[in-house]
Amino acid sequence: MIKFQLLLAACLVFLSLQAARASNSSVLSSLKLGANDSILVTSDRGTVLHKWQAEEPLVPASLSKLATAHLAIQKWGLDHAFYTDFYIVDNTLWVKGYGDPFLVSEEFDRLIPMLESALKSGGLVWKDINQIKLDNSYFDITKVPGRSTVSDPYNAPLSAISANFNTVNLIKEKGVLKSAEPQTPLTTTAKRVAKTMVKQKERVNLRSSYNAQSNFAELLLEKSNIQRSRLNTISVHTDVRLPAHAKFLYRHVNSAKLASILRGTLEFSNNFMANHVFLKLAENTDSTSVSFGLARDYVEKALAQEFGWQNHSLVEGSGLSRKNRLSTSQIDDLLAVLEPNKNLFKKIKIAAPNVEVYAKTGTLNGVRSYAGYIDLNADDLDKRKSYRFVFNFNRSVPYRYRDTLLEKLISDLLVL
Repeated sequence: MIKFQLLLAACLVFLSLQAARASNSSVLSSLKLGANDSILVTSDRGTVLHKWQAEEPLVPASLSKLATAHLAIQKWGLDHAFYTDFYIVDNTLWVKGYGDPFLVSEEFDRLIPMLESALKSGGLVWKDINQIKLDNSYFDITKVPGRSTVSDPYNAPLSAISANFNTVNLIKEKGVLKSAEPQTPLTTTAKRVAKTMVKQKERVNLRSSYNAQSNFAELLLEKSNIQRSRLNTISVHTDVRLPAHAKFLYRHVNSAKLASILRGTLEFSNNFMANHVFLKLAENTDSTSVSFGLARDYVEKALAQEFGWQNHSLVEGSGLSRKNRLSTSQIDDLLAVLEPNKNLFKKIKIAAPNVEVYAKTGTLNGVRSYAGYIDLNADDLDKRKSYRFVFNFNRSVPYRYRDTLLEKLISDLLVL
């Protein structure tokens, strides 16, 4: 009898394995999955359709941004806005930065009239200012995890005071360097940093927080109502500490809300904005500065408490670092809670009618990941179906491998 029960149990295990293989065969039959791969496909009701090593923590690359986005929404809400403070001491204008990630040239056009009005209320005008000093100390960072030395925009330096994502968009015409944006004057710092890097037209990063602060001050001056002859007489000092006796002048609250910033991180994969948000997750009412160590502790603790996760690691928020680790099961948890805000993800072009896909890719050398939502929008509301998918390959894969797999998956889902 015991032998028969053991035989029956073995048969049931065999049949269940065969059934699992059969359920996966349509989408996975052409794949040779290994130890560096992880896949999870679920319905919006939590039914698992396809699964391979879903609990294995792998390098997620830019899928790290899903955790940053979720915790930011949870902490502040989508209508939250970041700010920068201005102070005055005698004839010195002080700038105290708090990591606003979206101070672009167009925002300077909103900021400057308000700053000039605040100066006027204090009995001052621009011609009275002879120095600009910048307090960048709110970001206590010496190195960004995963950041390299390349000049590409995705590798921009971080700074509590910044402009245009600490990048410059330039064009070289007949050997002369010019700004490629009508709204952005060519600053002295941009010219110095980029003159040997730009061949024709290119966006490059400013290399260091020192350059970022200098560029901010120069952009502020260039776009203000200051006589040309006065520009070079105003000195700029970076990395100085705001004195306690400084008189508060004006707080500029950015017109861009958190929703716009997260769209930049999820749809356009902006590393600079993602890591600014990541760092600021550690702030509280008593914060004098934030750091990657504080942010990492906050993020990992918050995710463990909310989801019961173990074996996860996020040392920065953009996905640049190979020390980040998430499983596809954990990424699926994030997709589930972000689903009401899936419009912040990139909408993927799909040939099949009545199919909508919102997704985020992750890419590093030897890492290709992909995660998002598949909505099958049948005319009959009762027949509409939604799915979540996560692919992560920590190895080299053929060109368009992720896209081909997604297309194949959609084809299979359409006939379920």
